[in-house]
Amino acid sequence: MNYSSTLGFKTTNSNTMKHILITGGTGLIGTEITAQALKKGYAIRILTRSPKPSEGNVSYAFWNPSKGEIAPEALQNIDYIIHLAGENIGDKSWSESRKKAILDSRIESTNTLLKALVQPNNVTKIMVASAIGFYGNSESSTPFVETDGSNRTGFAAEVAYAWEKELDKLSTLGKTYIKGRVGIVLGNKGGAFPQMYTPAKMGVGYLGDGKQVFSWIHLTDLAASFLYLLENIEGNETFNLVAPNPASYQVFSKTLSKVIKMPILLPFVPALIIRIVLGEMSNLVLNGATISSKKLSDKGFKFHYSTLSEALTALTGK
Repeated sequence: MNYSSTLGFKTTNSNTMKHILITGGTGLIGTEITAQALKKGYAIRILTRSPKPSEGNVSYAFWNPSKGEIAPEALQNIDYIIHLAGENIGDKSWSESRKKAILDSRIESTNTLLKALVQPNNVTKIMVASAIGFYGNSESSTPFVETDGSNRTGFAAEVAYAWEKELDKLSTLGKTYIKGRVGIVLGNKGGAFPQMYTPAKMGVGYLGDGKQVFSWIHLTDLAASFLYLLENIEGNETFNLVAPNPASYQVFSKTLSKVIKMPILLPFVPALIIRIVLGEMSNLVLNGATISSKKLSDKGFKFHYSTLSEALTALTGK
């Protein structure tokens, strides 16, 4: 393939505009980061298997992580990288082939990016997305902090643990390396919220016993935190990207019911039914952990949506 022919980026005339390369840029999180970054005056380049012509300050470059391919020009003029690429862990049931695809997508994309970054480039900072699943499940009220290790309970924790081992190879490149462990993302156009909103509108309550902790973050705040950390962190650090007020699924269900003014007609769905329907993937909703966002707040980040009531009111337009 002639990589150059697939590129559609334009070079800005501004010598001060910073350029961000985003992997996974067409997904839920990447799309919101792109929108916020453009408003802040950044130029964005998105790595994709199907590049398009540039649109304003958004350009596209070819890569195919499963084959280790990336356009040689992909890092041209790039100052920062945000690495999000990886198959959605909650998108489909966890067959053995699906589990392999989830892990492989993270390892292959990271290795492809690493291969490109060992070549001469002007990148100064790399920010990567991991997940709070790294810590594993916990019924303790003591929140996990960034220095805690993984208890590696369950597939989600094993994936995050293996993923971070690959991601941390990027820290050897002599650039600022920032890692964000992302919580459960609440947004209207994808992720967990639409799947939770639909049954709530029909009066269905929480799943299982509802005591499992829901460490969440509104999509707007998540994208803003990525850009904030890129702009303000100069050393290699890890941050939990969650809102400051995690809640149980019972509290989430009651709060959403109150916001949309829909009474809960079916208080809960038994865990047994969830496990029959979802199989091993049921662990994503039947387990949880309390995650601290104190470090992010201590660095000066201000949340738009720090409570579930604020976030759900905004998401439902109520």
